[in-house]
Amino acid sequence: MKENDDRSNAFLATGEAGSPERDAALPKFVTDTRDWARRTQQALDAHDNPPRLTTRALQRYIDDMQLFVASVRPGAGTQYDEAAWTDSIVAYGGVLSTCQQIGIGW
Repeated sequence: MKENDDRSNAFLATGEAGSPERDAALPKFVTDTRDWARRTQQALDAHDNPPRLTTRALQRYIDDMQLFVASVRPGAGTQYDEAAWTDSIVAYGGVLSTCQQIGIGW
């Protein structure tokens, strides 16, 4: 989760959607996010015994990030990009809150 936080924050810090800097950073963000999703999915599949809310929220977050990078393109963001990003934040909050309840943070 921390790895994806850091990557996402660095990507957002490159500039506004549609800026040359953000467009230039997009291919690496997409590639790195896909790699993170693959590795995180493997970890989730290997450890599916945490509370079901945690596993469902993490699965949703993985899926949301994969869907976001599958459709995001250089240039100005679309309403669909914004919706996918916002949805991933909601799923992230589910993972974060359940982890914090058992003393895990990042």
